[in-house]
Amino acid sequence: MDKVQCLLDDVVIAGATLAEHNLKLEEVLKVLQENGLKVKVNKCSFGLREIEYLGHKVDASGLHPSDGHVRAIKEAPPPENQALLRSFLGFVTFFLKFIPKSGDILKPLYDLLKKDAKWYWSKACQVSFLQIKKILSSKPILTHYDPALPLQLWVDASPIAISAVLSHVFPNRTEKPLAYFSKVLTKAESAYSQIEREATAIIYGVNHFKDFLYARNFTLITDSKPLVYIFGNKKGIPVYAANRLQRWAYQLSTYNFTVKFTRSETNIADFLSRVSIPGKHPTDLFSNV
Repeated sequence: MDKVQCLLDDVVIAGATLAEHNLKLEEVLKVLQENGLKVKVNKCSFGLREIEYLGHKVDASGLHPSDGHVRAIKEAPPPENQALLRSFLGFVTFFLKFIPKSGDILKPLYDLLKKDAKWYWSKACQVSFLQIKKILSSKPILTHYDPALPLQLWVDASPIAISAVLSHVFPNRTEKPLAYFSKVLTKAESAYSQIEREATAIIYGVNHFKDFLYARNFTLITDSKPLVYIFGNKKGIPVYAANRLQRWAYQLSTYNFTVKFTRSETNIADFLSRVSIPGKHPTDLFSNV
């Protein structure tokens, strides 16, 4: 049901206006009644301007980590062993969608959890730990998805990780991110050429956000000029492209998109990984549920 989200016995009903909200509320109550289900009034809240749901605060401006979770992250001491580090990363994982290029940032911490890794809290680990705390403590605001607004997917790759940012372009030409995605490259993927790593970022980014991108037009933005031609050529896939790139181009042919080039210094996926900008960190609320 549109504008209704249900997880187990938690039901959230949204509306752009109070009238829309009330109409949707009537629909939900009717469905519950038709199926013999009841709700306790003292466990319900109606007409709220903001709510906490699944560890997030949701309001008209977008999505935020809940204040309690932000406080827990902010006050967390550096872990003293692998068990505590694993616990910290497990908690942070729920909010990775708020963190640009989390794969690059968290790699020193994940390396400590590798098999036979000796425990040593290095300077790189401390920098990673503090950077995660800084981003999540900055109270990031995350815009809501709107099917009426244009979508842009920015992608970027480094020697150790790939990242993607899904964003909306608003009528006033401002752009607000919807969600971040990042992944540490495997040993084999790290050995790819740079163009193949950039292509890997595209494939992972498109696959991760496929529920938003499939069957609608979007703009794919990369800082790799060759990929603009290889993946954006509507006359067919260039025969000289490497087999792996040809295979990925065929995979992307099921999507409707336009490829655009941007310089590295203007690539959101790259830039936002280097700074913490309050109000510019997106997420998809239910992507990890």
